[in-house]
Amino acid sequence: MDAKLADKIVLEDLSLLIGLDRFRFLRLFKRAVGMTPHAWLLRMRLEKAVALMTANRQMPITEIAHAVGFFDQSHFTRVFRDAYGVTPARF
Repeated sequence: MDAKLADKIVLEDLSLLIGLDRFRFLRLFKRAVGMTPHAWLLRMRLEKAVALMTANRQMPITEIAHAVGFFDQSHFTRVFRDAYGVTPARF
């Protein structure tokens, strides 16, 4: 799954892959995992970003953001700060 984190992942594509309509997929996913697919994907992307930042302190934040599927560094910074209470640069 790590290899796919950088890809644009769309609910409709996931539901088609599973063979369910998107609303049924959303309900079943949330029931099974406890969060929406979008929230889960953000969590996975942030966990991967933390792993990258920990492993390589010299890796630019923009490169990390793109590597985990954020196409906009400001969006990555905002989501990261909301989750961890600090910006990626201060992590």
